[in-house]
Amino acid sequence: MSILFAQYLEREQVILNSLILYRVAFVFLNIAQKYLSDCPLPNNSLAKLLGVSNDDLLSMELILLELIAYMPFVAEDRYGEYCRNI
Repeated sequence: MSILFAQYLEREQVILNSLILYRVAFVFLNIAQKYLSDCPLPNNSLAKLLGVSNDDLLSMELILLELIAYMPFVAEDRYGEYCRNI
Protein backbone atom coordinates (compact mmCIF):
# COMPACT_ATOMS: atom_id res chain seq x y z
CA MET A 1 0.00 0.00 0.00
CA SER A 2 2.79 2.38 0.80
CA ILE A 3 4.18 1.84 -2.71
CA LEU A 4 0.91 3.00 -4.23
CA PHE A 5 0.78 5.96 -1.88
CA ALA A 6 4.39 6.93 -2.66
CA GLN A 7 3.60 6.83 -6.38
CA TYR A 8 0.51 8.98 -5.80
CA LEU A 9 2.52 11.54 -3.82
CA GLU A 10 5.17 11.68 -6.51
CA ARG A 11 2.58 12.07 -9.26
CA GLU A 12 0.62 14.79 -7.42
CA GLN A 13 3.76 16.51 -6.03
CA VAL A 14 2.29 16.59 -2.52
CA ILE A 15 4.35 18.17 0.25
CA LEU A 16 4.11 16.34 3.57
CA ASN A 17 5.14 17.13 7.11
CA SER A 18 5.93 14.62 9.84
CA LEU A 19 2.45 14.80 11.42
CA ILE A 20 0.73 13.98 8.14
CA LEU A 21 3.17 11.13 7.45
CA TYR A 22 2.56 9.74 10.94
CA ARG A 23 -1.20 9.78 10.43
CA VAL A 24 -1.04 8.30 6.93
CA ALA A 25 1.28 5.51 8.09
CA PHE A 26 -1.01 4.81 11.04
CA VAL A 27 -4.09 4.66 8.83
CA PHE A 28 -2.32 2.28 6.43
CA LEU A 29 -1.39 0.06 9.38
CA ASN A 30 -4.99 0.19 10.55
CA ILE A 31 -6.27 -0.86 7.13
CA ALA A 32 -3.69 -3.67 7.02
CA GLN A 33 -4.64 -5.00 10.46
CA LYS A 34 -8.31 -4.97 9.47
CA TYR A 35 -7.49 -6.87 6.28
CA LEU A 36 -5.38 -9.48 8.08
CA SER A 37 -7.29 -9.87 11.34
CA ASP A 38 -10.40 -11.88 12.07
CA CYS A 39 -11.09 -9.58 15.01
CA PRO A 40 -9.85 -6.05 14.16
CA LEU A 41 -9.29 -3.40 16.82
CA PRO A 42 -12.15 -0.94 17.37
CA ASN A 43 -11.81 2.39 15.54
CA ASN A 44 -12.56 4.52 18.59
CA SER A 45 -9.51 3.12 20.43
CA LEU A 46 -7.29 3.66 17.42
CA ALA A 47 -8.62 7.20 16.94
CA LYS A 48 -7.70 8.07 20.53
CA LEU A 49 -4.21 6.67 20.00
CA LEU A 50 -3.82 8.77 16.87
CA GLY A 51 -5.27 11.89 18.49
CA VAL A 52 -8.13 12.38 16.02
CA SER A 53 -11.87 11.89 16.16
CA ASN A 54 -13.41 8.62 15.09
CA ASP A 55 -15.06 10.40 12.15
CA ASP A 56 -11.67 11.78 11.02
CA LEU A 57 -10.13 8.31 11.19
CA LEU A 58 -12.96 6.87 9.10
CA SER A 59 -12.58 9.70 6.58
CA MET A 60 -8.85 9.09 6.27
CA GLU A 61 -9.46 5.36 5.81
CA LEU A 62 -11.99 5.99 3.05
CA ILE A 63 -9.66 8.37 1.23
CA LEU A 64 -6.76 5.92 1.35
CA LEU A 65 -8.97 2.97 0.40
CA GLU A 66 -10.22 4.89 -2.63
CA LEU A 67 -6.63 5.76 -3.49
CA ILE A 68 -5.66 2.07 -3.49
CA ALA A 69 -8.93 1.05 -5.22
CA TYR A 70 -10.00 -0.97 -2.16
CA MET A 71 -7.17 -3.47 -2.71
CA PRO A 72 -4.98 -3.57 0.44
CA PHE A 73 -2.22 -5.52 -1.27
CA VAL A 74 0.23 -5.08 -4.12
CA ALA A 75 0.59 -7.65 -6.86
CA GLU A 76 4.00 -9.29 -7.09
CA ASP A 77 4.70 -7.95 -10.59
CA ARG A 78 3.89 -4.39 -9.54
CA TYR A 79 6.15 -4.69 -6.50
CA GLY A 80 8.96 -6.01 -8.72
CA GLU A 81 8.44 -3.10 -11.11
CA TYR A 82 8.65 -0.65 -8.21
CA CYS A 83 11.86 -2.26 -6.92
CA ARG A 84 13.50 -2.08 -10.35
CA ASN A 85 12.71 1.65 -10.61
CA ILE A 86 14.23 2.62 -7.26
